[in-house]
Amino acid sequence: MINKKEWHKVCFQKLNDKIQFIESALLDLKSANQNDSKSSAGDKHETAGAMLHLEQEKLSRQLGELLAQKKQFQQLQPEFQSEQVLHGSLIECKEGWIYISIALGNIVYLSTNVSVISIDSPLAKALFGAKKGD
Repeated sequence: MINKKEWHKVCFQKLNDKIQFIESALLDLKSANQNDSKSSAGDKHETAGAMLHLEQEKLSRQLGELLAQKKQFQQLQPEFQSEQVLHGSLIECKEGWIYISIALGNIVYLSTNVSVISIDSPLAKALFGAKKGD
């Protein structure tokens, strides 16, 4: 059986890794934009600057979503046990393990694959309130 507290830590680290990756990409874009503004001129420069700006906006939006997910994830109590499926439940099904928390996708840890899904996903909504054996 999977240790829920340990699994929660693995997911939290995965989320932090995603946040750090996007923050790093934003810094790289900012640096590229500064370097490009020093060496370019004309229409080509304006197009490149606009493309960098669009990419920054996209990454900033993704970062905002991830930070909101992190806040939601931090509110979960991995030590809490329930007989019903709730937000924060770790469930073993015929198809495998499911952790209802935030949308992180499939994560493999110690040779165990767990689908980490959002409480807002159709699967989580279908499972919500179910009991063992349902």
